[in-house]
Amino acid sequence: MATIGYTNQASQDFAVGTAVDAAYSVKITAPEDGKITSITAYTRVTSGTKTLKGVIWNSSFDVAAIGGTVNVTNTIASYKTTTFSVPYDITTSTIYYIGFVVTNSAALMFRYSNNIPAAYFGYDFTNNYTNPQSIVDVSQDSDIVIYATYTPSPPGPSLLVEGITPGKVEGTDWGDISDIY
Repeated sequence: MATIGYTNQASQDFAVGTAVDAAYSVKITAPEDGKITSITAYTRVTSGTKTLKGVIWNSSFDVAAIGGTVNVTNTIASYKTTTFSVPYDITTSTIYYIGFVVTNSAALMFRYSNNIPAAYFGYDFTNNYTNPQSIVDVSQDSDIVIYATYTPSPPGPSLLVEGITPGKVEGTDWGDISDIY
């Protein structure tokens, strides 16, 4: 397993503070082919309970995958993770936006730092929790702690040579090779 996005435990709160459905995302570029299995945020609430739904948007800001949900009830920041029942395929060097939709996001806090140059952080106050929509391209210059966990794809096909014991090429009589696949 590997991660992509901003994973550090930042110390500053980004006060979401809106009473409408909203989406919050970070821009990532896939470093390699793989499958996203979960999205995590370092978050807290000032009061009550907020439910986050994990979402992946493609480079055109359209919904690509919708994951599970996680409740945020803690007033001290902690990591909260949503998973995807079907891992989402990512492709090397392709841009994605990963994040969450939440209904009535007032009292929700995401943790961030002001690293320069900062990663893209977007929010969309016109989104829909029940049926997540495309996001708009709005950016902030902060590193919001949202990241994806993914499984890298295995390397390309292996070479099978009949007549050679796997892992034992030295000392093989090349005349014993019958086929290469």
